[in-house]
Amino acid sequence: MKIQCDCGAKYAFDVAPEMVRGPVKFVCPGCGLDSSERVNELIRQQFSQPAGTATSAPPAVAGAQAPTAPVPIPSPPRVRLSQGGHAASAAETPDVKDTRFCSKHPQQRTTSKCRVCEKPMCPKCMELFGYVCSPHCQEKAELQGIEIPVYAGRKSVVERKQWGKIGLVVKLVAVLVVALVGVWFWYAWFGTRPHVAFAVRFANEPAMSGMSALCGPGQIVFVHGNRLARYDLKTKQEVWSRELVDKKKIADEAARELKERQTAAQRGEDLFKPPQLEELIRDMTRAAERELELHVQAQNIWVAADGKLVRYDWNSGEPRQAVAVGDGFSRGRTHGDEIEWRSGDGEGQMAVTRFNLTSGQARTNIIGEPSRSAGAQTAVPGPNAVAGKTNTTMTAKSSAAAKKSGAAKSKRPDPQKLAAQLADAPYAAKVAAPATIATALNQERTMGEIRSQDEDPASRSPAKAGADFEAHFTLIPTRDGFVQFSHRLIEEKFISHSAMKTPPKKSALDGNLSVTATTDVANELLNEMQRNAGNDQVVENVSRYAVRVRIGDGKNVADWSGEVVGPPALYPLASVNAIVAGKTLIVLDQSNKPKWQSTLNYPVPGGGDDSFVADDEAAAHRGLGPVVERSDTLYIFDQGVLSAFEVATGNARWRLPSVGISGIYFDDAGMLYVNTTTASPDNIKYSKQIDVSDRINAVVLKLEPKTGKELWKQTLSGNLSYLSGQYLYSVAYTGPRDDDDEINSDMAALGMETKPYLRIRRINPKNGQLMWEYFQPRGPLDVKIDRNTIQLVFQREVQVLKYLSF
Repeated sequence: MKIQCDCGAKYAFDVAPEMVRGPVKFVCPGCGLDSSERVNELIRQQFSQPAGTATSAPPAVAGAQAPTAPVPIPSPPRVRLSQGGHAASAAETPDVKDTRFCSKHPQQRTTSKCRVCEKPMCPKCMELFGYVCSPHCQEKAELQGIEIPVYAGRKSVVERKQWGKIGLVVKLVAVLVVALVGVWFWYAWFGTRPHVAFAVRFANEPAMSGMSALCGPGQIVFVHGNRLARYDLKTKQEVWSRELVDKKKIADEAARELKERQTAAQRGEDLFKPPQLEELIRDMTRAAERELELHVQAQNIWVAADGKLVRYDWNSGEPRQAVAVGDGFSRGRTHGDEIEWRSGDGEGQMAVTRFNLTSGQARTNIIGEPSRSAGAQTAVPGPNAVAGKTNTTMTAKSSAAAKKSGAAKSKRPDPQKLAAQLADAPYAAKVAAPATIATALNQERTMGEIRSQDEDPASRSPAKAGADFEAHFTLIPTRDGFVQFSHRLIEEKFISHSAMKTPPKKSALDGNLSVTATTDVANELLNEMQRNAGNDQVVENVSRYAVRVRIGDGKNVADWSGEVVGPPALYPLASVNAIVAGKTLIVLDQSNKPKWQSTLNYPVPGGGDDSFVADDEAAAHRGLGPVVERSDTLYIFDQGVLSAFEVATGNARWRLPSVGISGIYFDDAGMLYVNTTTASPDNIKYSKQIDVSDRINAVVLKLEPKTGKELWKQTLSGNLSYLSGQYLYSVAYTGPRDDDDEINSDMAALGMETKPYLRIRRINPKNGQLMWEYFQPRGPLDVKIDRNTIQLVFQREVQVLKYLSF
């Protein structure tokens, strides 16, 4: 017979007719349920015995054997059979199970009982159903409303907790990722972009000059027009401010000058109409404001004006010390906390003054003797003479005269300027440009005829070829002292050659004028203007000069003398001194002896004018050059090539053709950055030729200094202006217009007039990619950058921009 217990366990056993007369007892080994009545009923049905028939059990006989109990299948079933009312002998009693151990897991001790059927259970049993032994008991508990507590060790509960923990971790990770993405997005698009950290606006008349300096703990000092002020950057409050220009004094001077001008006009001595008093006061005030120079070192605030330096108190802004600096201070160079400048007659005697901004002390070294003509009359400054400040406030007469002459000159159309404006003009402007240029050309022809009639041929003084010039004396301060450099003209010689292409045989105006031909027409008209103005020729100075170099006072080291072709210039370097003249480079060692010499491809830009060493701030904004010594290499750039020579031998390590190099930089790792352009050698050969379609852009190169290998190249809106560690900036701007700046109505209508603007770009030093761009549609008066801080001075506002950087 086969039966199935309520717990789901199945059993099979043999039955016999004797079981009808003697009921058996059946207990399920799995759940402990007593199913004897149901089993006996099934046995009676098996042998067709009515359920109520009474059958007498045979009397128990001593030693008699009980009926054989049926054995369930599988596993030995826990079936206990007995004769009704008769106890079996000990030998006939079935095996007794040890209830201390689980029947399903013999190696596990029972620790609990089923809350429904009270069956003993071990921990492994409880892992399946908890405090019930089977799904059947669990269903009974639900039907009977028996509250079964949750067993913490049940597999479903453990798995639910584990998945809960996993879900919590996933949620935390997701939240963290979202937060990181949000922080990165904010940092990339907002945190790293400059924002206004400080701003102060002025409602009075707009200033046309100004400077600023960050100093002290969160402090800014600036000059805006005639106002000197100190502000706290954290509180954004003014600490103090004061006016530097005496407006009453200027008004009195303006009134006196105007009266003199009116008297001269009545006598016919002044052909120009006298200006209005208000206009004259404004011009003289702005001239005085432009003379103001701000120098700040720690908490020492100095302002230069009227031939003197005035120190202002840090706490109150009151003037505390005044030091006379004389002429030449405006050409001073800043080195750390010192300012150096030169003064003298430029021929026989020169003085180099070093002023310490911290101590307020100045020391001057005078070299040479005054020239014979210096005491008798004011000498005309030579090529290397320093034009110093002679007056703080420009007189009304000279200001007005300069203004009138400048205005007359500005009315003449400049072909180069027109071409530059036309290159950036919109399409509509380029289409309309030929007509506008033609009108300007006719005006220029008329003005040229008038100028040729008014000019007195006798007033033209011919060049004095071969004249005997006195030796020109220049004193150049270095870190170790001074280097004296003098040169004397031996033979004057100039070579003139055309720097423009031959005009086309067929004019662009002869054919059918179409929209596509407007560029050719504009080029032809502009180049004709160049030739008519006499700007088609380039004059090259190939004169012979005798040069002399003296180190210090010349007592310890002998002078070096030589002869060169072309205007000479001296560049004192760390371990050598370099002389550049024309296309020749001569290198002298520390003993003032020739070390090596080389020939360049082109003349060095700026050579021969003023080789005074650039200051730290200027070098930071424009770059080093044209001659730079770094480690064991000497770098020099001429008009078209950047060359690297070994300092010891003069061997050329590499040469990089590049036209228009203006400065070089070195970062902390020694990598080389070059400010250059997209110009070609033809732009040097035909430097006066105009082609509005040939747009030359600023380019920044990053080179490996040992090999000259190009690491990256980027075309920017301006030159590289600042490099410090990870901070690399390109700055381009056009300053604000003065009230008197004339606007060409035709060019303004064509959209070719340059508007004031400011554009700062931060470049990634690793790959040259643009990190961000900051733009303002107004031109600044002054721009300074210090790592991640940008100082801006505008006509009506002073700003400090900052951004986050790690």
